[in-house]
Amino acid sequence: MRDVSKSAGGRRTYLKGIGVGLGAALAGCLGGGGDGDSGGDLEFLTWNLAFLEDSINGYIDDWEEEYGDEYDEFEWTWTDQGGDEVLPYYESGLQGGDPATVLDAEFGSHASFAADGVLADIEQFADDEFLDRFSETSLDLGRYDGTLYAAPFYLNSQMTVSNVEYFDQAGIEPPSLGNFWSTDDYLDNAEQLVEESDAEYGLMSLIHSFTAWAFFFSEDIDILNEEGTEAVLNTDRAVEILTRMAELTDEGIIPEVTWTGDFEETSEFYAVGDTAIGFTRDSALRPIQEQGEDWVDEESIEIGPGPEGGNFAEFHTLSITESDHSETEQQAAFDLIDVITNTEWQKDFLRETTVLVPNEEALDELANDDEYREDRPLLAQLYDQFNTISDDLSVVPIVPELPEIDDIVRAEMGSAGLGEKDPEEALQDAEDRINNALN
Repeated sequence: MRDVSKSAGGRRTYLKGIGVGLGAALAGCLGGGGDGDSGGDLEFLTWNLAFLEDSINGYIDDWEEEYGDEYDEFEWTWTDQGGDEVLPYYESGLQGGDPATVLDAEFGSHASFAADGVLADIEQFADDEFLDRFSETSLDLGRYDGTLYAAPFYLNSQMTVSNVEYFDQAGIEPPSLGNFWSTDDYLDNAEQLVEESDAEYGLMSLIHSFTAWAFFFSEDIDILNEEGTEAVLNTDRAVEILTRMAELTDEGIIPEVTWTGDFEETSEFYAVGDTAIGFTRDSALRPIQEQGEDWVDEESIEIGPGPEGGNFAEFHTLSITESDHSETEQQAAFDLIDVITNTEWQKDFLRETTVLVPNEEALDELANDDEYREDRPLLAQLYDQFNTISDDLSVVPIVPELPEIDDIVRAEMGSAGLGEKDPEEALQDAEDRINNALN
């Protein structure tokens, strides 16, 4: 027995039109963390992108080449923070009067800063060429109260990773494009896989950023109502699902790291090779491949979609800080965003990650590159499953309280999953706490 642990949405808006071509030409994967240099006149703050050092330095070099003569008094520095540190870091800069100039914000967290008047309206700087890079849907993800406060950067969905050996031993077909699983299928088969194969664990997931809530979305259980004004997650069916997951955790079918681990820890856990099913983010493919290099390949694992109707998008955007920055600094910040989201750099991002970028031309070019796909067979599986689910991806409502709601859901789900609190009590407490946050 082992454990790798660390203590640790309304009617959904469908992303019609976000997927193009053959799914998304995705490559590599997000993960990691670390800090770049700090200080300087203008600061670019990113979220877990330390592994993209060469690309990000390339963004800045291209900005210098294209726009440097216009801003010879400015110099860019880059800072990368881990997922739990980005917003506190940014907030401390605001409080100190020296906030980052460009913010990479996750999952609608830009909305809270937009509501406080911190961010600039992107469209005051953008021309048609810039806006035409993106679908209207992806632009809408960056709007708050009708204003575009955040430019599209990248999207991350979910995937199921199946250990083929254990599935063969148990005589079970993994979830795939032709074999979508329901939430009950995941829980029932996780139990059967432990009973009828050599797998130590049946199903590992991740509760960070609502990832495991896909099992509830699949059953039409939303977090917030359609208006984003009230929590609606405490339903009889939600209690049923959470109770079953807690029971499977107590039985050792679901590992405790599902409830306690972050992105890196859950990826590391699955990469050991004794878990049959991993339900996590697309971006986990890279660390799973790297850490499981002695066994992970296109023959040993199969990539598939998540529970039918439950997959959703975790999106990142780029915002310009208006507070404590002059109009010239804001324009310089937009020019950097213009470089980052151009077709060539978005193709580079696809090559280095396993997430979707919103630049449609970049997607089309790589999605139709047969040699690129042939060289990356696991990623080809990911492209195919993403293309199938892209029209039914959903997002939780963009409200300023979203980061706090994520923390609440993680805490209450975790307490129920670990047997520390009755599932019905945990969901009721989550609903009460979310409503208090909203009001």
